[in-house]
Amino acid sequence: MLVLFTGQLQAQYDVVLQLKWQHQFQFAGYYMALENGYYREKGINVTIIAANPDDVDTVPKVLSGQADFGIANSGLLLHRLAGEQLVAMAAIFQSSPYCWLVKGDSTIRSVADFKGKRVGFFNREESAELFSMLAQNDISQSDLIPETTKVSLQNWIDGDVDVLPAYVSNEPFTLKQKNIDYRLLCPKRYGLNTYSDVLFTRQDLIDQNPQMVLDFYLASIKGWKDAINHPQKVIDIIKSQYQSKKSRAHLAFEAQELLEFIHPEQAKLGQMSSSRWRAIAMMHGAGKQKIDEHLNGFIYKPQKLASSRFSWMHIIAIMIILISLPSYYRLLFKHKKSKSQLETTLN
Repeated sequence: MLVLFTGQLQAQYDVVLQLKWQHQFQFAGYYMALENGYYREKGINVTIIAANPDDVDTVPKVLSGQADFGIANSGLLLHRLAGEQLVAMAAIFQSSPYCWLVKGDSTIRSVADFKGKRVGFFNREESAELFSMLAQNDISQSDLIPETTKVSLQNWIDGDVDVLPAYVSNEPFTLKQKNIDYRLLCPKRYGLNTYSDVLFTRQDLIDQNPQMVLDFYLASIKGWKDAINHPQKVIDIIKSQYQSKKSRAHLAFEAQELLEFIHPEQAKLGQMSSSRWRAIAMMHGAGKQKIDEHLNGFIYKPQKLASSRFSWMHIIAIMIILISLPSYYRLLFKHKKSKSQLETTLN
């Protein structure tokens, strides 16, 4: 009866999840959570919105309320340090899939060799760790020949650009198909081990609907666990329901590459630590005072709300039992009295 009662009171929420790119395996867990009904079970109607390639910044959309949840990279922290009340809920990728791309026969062997080279640039916050690699090697923009328009893979293939930002599951697949040799210079190799594909929301949404946010988080993590175990099913969903432009072969390559960044065998799915976020903040050049001022509350604490919810459920159950006890004993006493009277009559 309690289950029916709580089920009838379950609220229905319509929420928007804003992706930071177009539909692909990168967002597999959310597709699985939606497909397997995990959001629906929690009373949440989720719409997943792909990014416009010309406008991939998810933060303004979440801050404005255009979206309720978003996906971002470690650059999300820069917004928090600027005073924007954003909360990191889960770091799906435990390290960044963004790297610098150079030709296989290039004389560029390290970031230090970027000086005087034509380097493609795009949104700094989208790949802040790549810019940190430059800063770590004391390379400023004046040391480079920055290209802000010639940033396509074809420009790089044609030799218009020497160095290009790349995503390990995208450009490398195309280059392998074309038998073009390449090398990747990645942040982790330089000791810049940043989080990526961070699920986030606004603090005011947590304040207004803490249970809904918790349910969305739990359903999403459950979806990601399914996606890890059933990548082929995700690919089928992406092709049939989201009209991805990527081929099945590309999606399979993407799955193989990106699942390594989740590290499910080494870490709790989506886990984050304040010490690592502090290190990332320092990597971005933030001072200790600013970090101390803004970092507290940046990491979502689902277990705190979950334990609180658990306690309240117990309290409600105990109250129902206590309220029901008098009626139970009256019925029991009445039953025993009737039984005694029947036995007396029979005797």
